[in-house]
Amino acid sequence: MKIMENVKNTINRATDNSYEASMIRDITSRINQMDKVSRKKATIGIFGKSGEGKSSLLNAVLGEKDLLPSGCFGACTAVVTQVEVNLEDSNYIAEIELFSKEEWEKELEDVFTVLSDESEDRDDDLFDIAVEKITALFGDDAEKKTLEELKKDDKFAEIETFLSTSKKISKSDVSKFTDVVASYIQHSESSPGDWYWPLVKSVTIKIPGCHELLKHIVLVDIPGTGDCSKIRDDKWKSTLRECSIVWIVSDINRAITDKEPWGILKYCTTELGPGGECKRINFICTKTDDINLTAYVRSARLTTDQLTGDKEKVCILHRNEHVKKRVKEKFEQSHIKKIFRTDNDFQVFTLSSKAFFDPKFNLEPNETGK
Repeated sequence: MKIMENVKNTINRATDNSYEASMIRDITSRINQMDKVSRKKATIGIFGKSGEGKSSLLNAVLGEKDLLPSGCFGACTAVVTQVEVNLEDSNYIAEIELFSKEEWEKELEDVFTVLSDESEDRDDDLFDIAVEKITALFGDDAEKKTLEELKKDDKFAEIETFLSTSKKISKSDVSKFTDVVASYIQHSESSPGDWYWPLVKSVTIKIPGCHELLKHIVLVDIPGTGDCSKIRDDKWKSTLRECSIVWIVSDINRAITDKEPWGILKYCTTELGPGGECKRINFICTKTDDINLTAYVRSARLTTDQLTGDKEKVCILHRNEHVKKRVKEKFEQSHIKKIFRTDNDFQVFTLSSKAFFDPKFNLEPNETGK
């Protein structure tokens, strides 16, 4: 079945069976409206830390549950991943932009600078990322070797040859396509070695049969910030400048307290001024189905009268509304509020892509947590 048909069927099915159907309907409706207004391709950037649900959100919009990796260990979506329509044929295509040999040498120097830092004020997040990069390519305990020792490894010579060739993957079967592409955009601590994402600047994925949705839209999944690679840092910042709309994604449990999504929001607002491409920012709180009912009832002080019917449904909807209110209040109190022209330029949504694909949930359309 073509992806666009999957989107429509999934949305129709989810009308009564998903917490987040209206959220996905709203997203696709806005995309279609943008398509009618302008024939110029609009770029939607999805920003947030690794593991916050960016890839799952994108999969839900596309109607393909497992197209992009999500929920893996380590640096999920470690590179900028752009999704657009394939107008060439009926295959799934990945075009992979690799570092040059010179850029990779500089990258290695930066990585080993971080790994050699034994000071008390060492940035542990950067250290963990550096370890992930080295072990992803060279396997277990690679971070314990020196740069000179790694250069003597057969894998080092293989990587240099690897960087000198262009990479394009084309498959008719989405499952086989995902399996091959995974090593270029995904990391796994449980299976170190032979993951190539540390060598990748960006990946462009082209999807067949999605002309109606992606005809004038490009979706870009941006990796978590804080990478010790200046190349990747520059890449996501330059990508931001091309975005017409930005979705800032944050786990609902950390949406208020986590500094990173608000830091991204602050950076994004610099593109809202005259000449900037970005015209709207949506703050999306994910994983709404991840809730400890007993703890939430206690902390929210919900009464017996409030908990009539489906207890899980009541708690999730209550938390959704509470978090949306708190995010909006925090935004209203921030100095960046004055940069936005209208209230529609900044909106808050709650969603669970997992619940969107799960038919067991039973809610009316006006209760899906939009």
